[in-house]
Amino acid sequence: MENKIERDLYISIPLMFLLGVIFHFVFEWFSQLAFIAPFFPVNESIWEHTKLAFLPLIMFYLIYYYAYRNKYFINKESWFTSLLVSVIVSITTMIVFYYTYSGIIGKDYTLVNIFSLLLSLFVGQISAKYFYKKKTSIPLVCSLSSLMILFAFYIWMTFDPFEIALFFDFNENKYSY
Repeated sequence: MENKIERDLYISIPLMFLLGVIFHFVFEWFSQLAFIAPFFPVNESIWEHTKLAFLPLIMFYLIYYYAYRNKYFINKESWFTSLLVSVIVSITTMIVFYYTYSGIIGKDYTLVNIFSLLLSLFVGQISAKYFYKKKTSIPLVCSLSSLMILFAFYIWMTFDPFEIALFFDFNENKYSY
């Protein structure tokens, strides 16, 4: 069972990547409705683009858990700890990669930014696989609470972001949506 779960963690990467690419446009497609703003990027800031990893990861882990928890005997605490690890590592990788490459080159490129989503999901899923395989976990309430706090932070920063570069949309010269 463990090998199938590990395989599926890798298979999920291109699927979440494609979902993330599609999610880039959802806010525009739905006429910039405020109630979907916390879930999808509302501008071109690097922080808003981390949503492209956050929501697909949440969706994959929840759907997979409820579809296969009994078949594969998935350990709930390890699974949701792995989700939290993947989310944190993916977001961190995306931010660090962006500022590293754009700082060295002096500008950013759309194709490299798209690649950063794929890279961040890959690094996040490898980290999650490691935690799941080692059966490393924190209490379920801690994992889920941490994810809810992070989502609350997304809501807050979508509507009232800190005025720092991480939240600034250089294309529109503004901070919030």
